[in-house]
Amino acid sequence: KERILTLLEEAQGFFRQALQKNPVAQDYLKARGYDKKQQDQFGLGYAPDSFHELTQHLKEKGYSEKEMLEAGVASQREVGDHHSYDRFRDRITFPIHDAQNRLVAFGGRTLKQSAESAKYLNSPETNYYHKGQTLYCFHLAKQAIREKDQATVVEGYFDALTAQMKVGLARALKKFN
Repeated sequence: KERILTLLEEAQGFFRQALQKNPVAQDYLKARGYDKKQQDQFGLGYAPDSFHELTQHLKEKGYSEKEMLEAGVASQREVGDHHSYDRFRDRITFPIHDAQNRLVAFGGRTLKQSAESAKYLNSPETNYYHKGQTLYCFHLAKQAIREKDQATVVEGYFDALTAQMKVGLARALKKFN
């Protein structure tokens, strides 16, 4: 289990570096209201428009195709096919953490909307990520939920991040006043 979680952290580092190298992805996030500080705070990244850049990087780090498939960062056309490829391509990546703050999955939003590709793509269900049991940003919000004894649930990744930014701003203003 720890090896898969470490693989996911390695993929996160790869996505973060790729974002720093891609001005189009950076501009997209800035246009959505996420400056460099917020990109770093939320661990936003970018999956390059490549079928093998991430999988090659992970192979060089000693991970197998089986581990990449198990982690949900690679896909294959058919079960048993020995040719895996990057699951996320040309997408802003959102790291998904469990309640214990362990990185367990990714969400990705395409930069180019087209009829052929879904706007959002998520990691598949894995041994570590259960969609019905994992709320995006819960690890960041759980303290405030306990304090207020209430929660607001929103639909999208950007909605959750915007809400988290506003909660953080409200806390900062409360401490300032």
